[in-house]
Order: sequence, then structure tokens, then C-alpha cells
Amino acid sequence: MVAFICAMLTSQHLSAADRLPRLDAKDLVPITHGPNWVDLDGDGRKDLVVKSRWEINGPHSASVYSIQRHLGSNDPFRYEGPDWHLVPFIDGRRDQPHGFESIVTHEGADCILRDLRLFTHGKAPKTETLAVIAERETGEGFGDERPFTFRVFKWLRAKDVGDDEVQNFVGIAFRLVGEVRSKKAYCGANEAFRGEFGVSNPDTSDDRR
Repeated sequence: MVAFICAMLTSQHLSAADRLPRLDAKDLVPITHGPNWVDLDGDGRKDLVVKSRWEINGPHSASVYSIQRHLGSNDPFRYEGPDWHLVPFIDGRRDQPHGFESIVTHEGADCILRDLRLFTHGKAPKTETLAVIAERETGEGFGDERPFTFRVFKWLRAKDVGDDEVQNFVGIAFRLVGEVRSKKAYCGANEAFRGEFGVSNPDTSDDRR
């Protein structure tokens, strides 16, 4: 799945619309508010995805996604510390070399302008896990329709991207592997994911666009 996506993202012979990754709905991790226990790296241990509500008593409250990895006794990054490690998101920004610790949605009363979907496929050692963040500009308001940008992050070890695992590195992270724009304009991320990839919102209690 990831090899296909990366080939689509890097091809110079296709338009942006044709280079959209074809994410399979059956690989979607059904994240809802609260703790979500799922094996994201195929090691047989349940990792933890927490989706919490950041309530500000208004239409622009948000949800926050945080992902924790459950380490085994022989994990190369366990050292003497605890068995749980945060999995950050690294997108190459120089002012955040170690990434950012969570993804925060951007929401209005009718439309969600930023949201995340997780996909995982296969068994270890060939497990492939992707995080896709959909986001659009506010434009003339939260009810506006604009193209969405989909940023594709892959679960990767530092050495897989050429980082020296000696000092000042992040062991496991979601690392940005590409981004594409939607074919059409949408108001909200839910309809953008559905319209471009056929992926529904796993949180069925939220009927916003």
C-alpha cells in the first residue's frame, strides 16, 4: 500500500488530482473519542491512540489526537525508561526537528477544516501504518468550500530515513512522505475524505461536513 502511495506521490507524469493516494477503507483504524487500543506496528502489543475533546464552550472547540507506542522488553529504544513512548509527527520544519506531539482539529459549527485518519495494513515485519491529515484554508469563513491538502505521514524508524541513531534523534515517528491536493473543493474534512477516498468518518456521532 505505502509503496504504491509513494510512487503516486513522486510521479512527475501525473496531475495533482491523479496523484491522490488510494487509501483502502478496510485499513481505516476506527478512532473515536476516548482510548483506542490498536496494534500499529504489528508487534502483537496494543498501542494507544487517545482522542480527547478540547472544549472551549463555543463552535470552535477541537479534538486532540495523541499516539503512544507500547514497547517490548527488547525494543531498541526502551533503555531504562518506561514502556510507553509518544509517537510524534515530524514534517521537516527546522524549528521543530523532533516533531509535534499531537494533532489538533480545526472546527466550525458545520464543517471541520482539519482532521486526521489512521490506516494500518499487514503484519510484522511488513506492517505499514499511515496517518493522513486533511486541512484547508479558512477562506471566507468556516462555511466556505476550498480544496483540501492531504499530508501523508508514515510510521518510520529514524534509521529508515537516514538519521543517525546515536544522539538527538526521535526513534519512532510519523514522518511526512508527501502531500497532495483534492480534486474538488469541500467545506469539511469528513466530506473531503469521503469524496476523494471513499472513507467515512469513524465517529458516527458527528454528522458535520
